Amino acid sequence: MKRFQCAHNQVFFENTHCLACERGLGFIPELLEIKPLLLADTGNYRLADHTLEGREFRKCANYSGPNVCNWMIPVEDNHPFCIACRLNQTIPDLSYPQNRDYWREIEQAKRRLLFTLLSLELPIIGRDEDPQYGLAFAFLADQTLQAESEFTDDSAAGSPIMTGHSQGLITINIAEADAGYRERIRQQMNESYRTLLGHFRHEVGHYYWYRLIFNSHWHSDFVRLFGDESKHYQQALKAYYDHGPPYNWQDFHISAYATAHPWEDWAECWAHYLHIMDTLETAHCSRLLSRDNPLSNMRRRSDQSLLLVMQQMSIQDILGVWIDLSVALNNINRSIGLGDFYPFVISDSVMDKLAFIHRLVGEQAASRRKDSVVPFPVESR
Repeated sequence: MKRFQCAHNQVFFENTHCLACERGLGFIPELLEIKPLLLADTGNYRLADHTLEGREFRKCANYSGPNVCNWMIPVEDNHPFCIACRLNQTIPDLSYPQNRDYWREIEQAKRRLLFTLLSLELPIIGRDEDPQYGLAFAFLADQTLQAESEFTDDSAAGSPIMTGHSQGLITINIAEADAGYRERIRQQMNESYRTLLGHFRHEVGHYYWYRLIFNSHWHSDFVRLFGDESKHYQQALKAYYDHGPPYNWQDFHISAYATAHPWEDWAECWAHYLHIMDTLETAHCSRLLSRDNPLSNMRRRSDQSLLLVMQQMSIQDILGVWIDLSVALNNINRSIGLGDFYPFVISDSVMDKLAFIHRLVGEQAASRRKDSVVPFPVESR
């Protein structure tokens, strides 16, 4: 995440108001910036810093209404929702008071995901362009939020909502927005890490496998690195949950779950790639990195995304900076009694997989091609 400013004061990605100039704020997707707003005579908004002079914007319906968004829409776009909210297929039932808070937490994580995807110039093709396989989100609730695990018996809790992906649709169980529930499940699943943002990054990895790798020239390299995805998915998951990962899984995979199936290995590595790139951007913009590292020496235009500039770096250089930073942050966390910031090991095999993703993302940024719609294989989670 980059650093945002208004009136020489730091503002943050989720902010809707600047305490320095007392103006409202809005996120402008085409600029990837938080900007101060001025009410125009038309009832729309102009940018108070005179960026995009002459242009007017209006608030997303989820900004002006339930206030779970802060993104703006150009007035020439007639859609009531911003480019982030129009991807929502289903939102929580707001007649339950706690659901509004859960939805706000989910939306914040979703917009952070989309900010990174936009910064990397990855294709975000929604259901309006591709009704069958476009990206969409469904935020659903179990009949009870007191289910003891993701695999609670139906008779005890109704049919549980499974966080997962199917043909472009990402479903999130809104109970994941409850920190206590999420931590309980993390411990039951013996996971090192479980966050809303992590869920989004993992699940969107499945979307991009279909969008970028399926039926593409990248597929043979995918099979070489991750394995043959034609392996029966549900049987592979059952075997993983019945028997667990191989004893030496850390030599070849970023997480135990990545051993379940090549699709899950891909999605886990994709999520970690986004973790690494986004955190390095945040660290750089927050001046947490030493001046002699390769990232600090990269030249870029003031309007150029740091994540795009990082495409010019090798994955080895990126991971060199990352390992130094993550080790330091692990030690900081331990100094105040918290668990490790990044409790994962990047083996040579995982580095090769991350290098593959790095090349793939770089090609997408360079070409900005629109993939043709092709039949998708069976669903994955």
